[in-house]
Amino acid sequence: MGVVRLFRLASSVVFGLVWAIIIALAVFGFPGIPSGVRQFPDAVDGQAVYDPAGASEPEVEQALESQIDAIEARSGAELAIYVRVD
Repeated sequence: MGVVRLFRLASSVVFGLVWAIIIALAVFGFPGIPSGVRQFPDAVDGQAVYDPAGASEPEVEQALESQIDAIEARSGAELAIYVRVD
């Protein structure tokens, strides 16, 4: 009876692990396969506002840069704003 109980326990654990892997792959995707989501370009030192689309005025970008610099100096947090128009 002990062997049967051990076999059932082991099969339950394996079954649970298989389902956990299937769910993780469904949620996070398969490793090495691009998800189709476009990535952001590499960061530039000293720049926190990126507007390659030209959607905001230069004065607005400069004001945002100043506010972000103040937040970063105060808290040590790194912030960035990326404007993309689709």
